Amino acid sequence: SFNNLPAGEFYTLIAQGVVSVLKYVGQPIKFPNPGLSPNGLQSALSGQNVTMKLAGYVTGRLKDGNTGEQITRLNATVLPPNFEIKATANPWVEGGYVVAVASVSARPILADGTFRVGPFIPSVSYDVRLGQDKWDLAYLRMGSQNYAPVTIAGVTLQPGETRDLGAITLNQGQSIIGRVVDAASTTTALGNIKVVGKPSFGTVDLKVETYTDPAGLFRLWVSTFISRQYDITSVGGVEKRYETVALSNVNVSTLSMTVPLRELTASVTGQIATYDGSRLRYPYGDQKGYPGAAVFMQKANTVPKSDPLGDLATVTATDGTFEFPGIATGTYVLRAVSLGYTVLRATVAVNSDYTVTITTGAGLPHTSLLTLPGGAQVTGRITLADGSAPSENEVGGIAAADNSFSEFVIGSVEIDPTARTVSGYTISGFKTLPVTYNLIILPKDGSEIVTPPEGQDVSFTADESTTTKTINLTFNRASPDCVSDAKKLGNDQFQIKIVCSQPMRNLVAADSDLELVLTASTSNSRGAALTSPDGTGSLLGAEKRFNANRRQITAVYRL
Repeated sequence: SFNNLPAGEFYTLIAQGVVSVLKYVGQPIKFPNPGLSPNGLQSALSGQNVTMKLAGYVTGRLKDGNTGEQITRLNATVLPPNFEIKATANPWVEGGYVVAVASVSARPILADGTFRVGPFIPSVSYDVRLGQDKWDLAYLRMGSQNYAPVTIAGVTLQPGETRDLGAITLNQGQSIIGRVVDAASTTTALGNIKVVGKPSFGTVDLKVETYTDPAGLFRLWVSTFISRQYDITSVGGVEKRYETVALSNVNVSTLSMTVPLRELTASVTGQIATYDGSRLRYPYGDQKGYPGAAVFMQKANTVPKSDPLGDLATVTATDGTFEFPGIATGTYVLRAVSLGYTVLRATVAVNSDYTVTITTGAGLPHTSLLTLPGGAQVTGRITLADGSAPSENEVGGIAAADNSFSEFVIGSVEIDPTARTVSGYTISGFKTLPVTYNLIILPKDGSEIVTPPEGQDVSFTADESTTTKTINLTFNRASPDCVSDAKKLGNDQFQIKIVCSQPMRNLVAADSDLELVLTASTSNSRGAALTSPDGTGSLLGAEKRFNANRRQITAVYRL
């Protein structure tokens, strides 16, 4: 137990490889057995090597980039209600996630006009992100603004340190405006159509959405500080169903755009049942175990964007019935998934007269009932090489596929809502031999997939068709890939840009010394010495810089 520590302070405690952040309130701290927890009072451990370090904090102020005014308690509501300031350890460690506490008007501003984030684990690198998860014009109507997010990468504190990040500028944006009309008449305005915008380029995962007014007009708030081009999607209608139209790389402009939509009248309906008559159980996430199956549809020969099984998704009723209303003509792949059963695959044809035909994999016509065959299951933990849990920002999902990817099943990962870590996974619906699977950990940030060695060559015999195997997986972080580009600036100068798939390391001071990180070579890739004019230039030190998320280096090279 611990006594005589300054009460009211947060501490980082490291014992038996477990990291805990706790507040000492003046009473002895005891930990239960087994494991370590700041809330346990049942018993005490003895003979433990324990390190306690005073936690760190960051503080700062916010400033509106358009007006130049500091955001204080008097004008805190200029921040949107979903504005957050949070810090995430990068690379991830247990306990490496903190959010600034809201104070004034439910915004992360304190009475003195500053913000404060912590407690930070000492000597751990954090990315501090200031921003909102969604832009909304409703915030403007209530007197708030929409701001482009700001990320400050590589913040590493010493025990007990409070670091002032200074005045951080938040930038506003402008609007993309347009009108949605019925494609049949081109003049009939469509109201209550959802319009969504997302940046076409960059790594910022933000979106803004709105609905057309009765005249079919819409206005999307966007930020040119994030991207000068946006992907605009118009989604369908309530009383009548209209096609979804996606427009890529729309330039931010003051000119109005017109989006025509076609009305859709076809519906795909059916019923899912299990081969043994057992009830359906939803296989994923928070709804796992709900009495219904997940059903997906995807246009044939297109790659899903929102879910690997299909962009159109629904949940059956408890009796297995489902409906996809307002489907455009064409051929689709339908997949149905229920916990403990093999994924069912069928082909859906929506004909030009809006009639629908469904066939199974064997080419047999659909008779209104689709039956799920039985399947085996794999479950287990996902850990890093040191036994700790990876962050929810690192693991995007779990799947299994054979070597040709002709057979695959999608699983779900369990997230610890407090620690923001991946605590386990489940994959259901494995077929028996001769099909052999490899388990795949899907990344969340678009980097390469991870194939843990423990998950290779997983198979089930005919006698194991409904059994569950436990396989714990090791998540090895992939090495970053970097690509470079250059353009001529004139006066024998070239701008160099190096973009990497992951943030570059930021553990010691030398990691941020660009004189060490980026140097001009005097030899080519084969080791031969370069001769003039190659190899005789220099990188301008004042022009070298990391971007905010440490995924990009820019520099200027002068001959």
